[in-house]
Amino acid sequence: MTLRLSITLAAVALCQPVSPAYADTLSIRQMPIALTAGDHAAATDPALRIAGAWTLASDDRRLGGLSAMAVQADGIRFVSDAGVLLHVGGDRDAAQIEAAALRLPAPCGRTERKKAGDAESIALAPDGSGLRIGMERTNAICALSFGDAAPSVTAWPAMTGWRRNKGAEAMASLPGGGMVIISEGADAKDGTRPFLWFAGDASLSTTRQTAMRYMPPKGFKPGDAAFLPDGRMIILNRKHGMGGRYASVLTLLPAFTPAEGQRLQGREIARIEGTGIAANYEGLAIVPRPGGATLWMVTDNNFAQGKKTLLLRLEWDDKAGAIAASP
Repeated sequence: MTLRLSITLAAVALCQPVSPAYADTLSIRQMPIALTAGDHAAATDPALRIAGAWTLASDDRRLGGLSAMAVQADGIRFVSDAGVLLHVGGDRDAAQIEAAALRLPAPCGRTERKKAGDAESIALAPDGSGLRIGMERTNAICALSFGDAAPSVTAWPAMTGWRRNKGAEAMASLPGGGMVIISEGADAKDGTRPFLWFAGDASLSTTRQTAMRYMPPKGFKPGDAAFLPDGRMIILNRKHGMGGRYASVLTLLPAFTPAEGQRLQGREIARIEGTGIAANYEGLAIVPRPGGATLWMVTDNNFAQGKKTLLLRLEWDDKAGAIAASP
């Protein structure tokens, strides 16, 4: 089966029962970036290393504004803040790769206008039944099924007060467990962000939730998050500095027992700042492997001319053996 065929079929399966007319493909050029000593020094924890970086480019304008990502056995899914879902499967190491493109269907968006289709976070449902997408400007959760269930949208009262352009920025799912949604904007004087734990699927209105708080590194705001299989969480935090300079910090949170009002703060494991690979990273995904995990990060170029889309791979070696591959 060719790369293009396998990806196109996956896109048709994903968008059911939405009309396959919304699924087509686009070509992406993947160009490796030569890493410098400064790039490698970004990993501040000895268990973490920068393993690779690539520039992604396409003549198709839909490659841009990538705000979140999810990795599965059949490939990588990116979602853009213009409401476009991209699925890259097959040989992801090739210089030229193909991606299936799908506009988020109604009621989630079905639009490429940022204000109406601002998807900022994505995660697999805890039971693996589909994708869950955080819509920032409506602070709602879009549910896309891998089966026959129709797309749906769930709005939680706890999220209605979040600022429209600084809402559901980060989402993470613990396989077989629950989900977390973190607000980008601070709503308290101490700088903490709303951190909602859902004891199950966040797209189901019957799921029990616990409201907690997250404290990002000073000057940074949460951009995305992902769970390790043992319940620890890595949060991608970002900062936009003077002159368009971006910085990113990865923090590691220990496994936690949800408790109302609990304040969570992680320890730094990477700081990407002032190097050639420093950019506006907004997407984070984790792929467990024996003895560790692979971390993927992607940048949002905000569809700005001259801004590149970067894909970054980091390797986490857990010498304590606490990270185990998912069953």
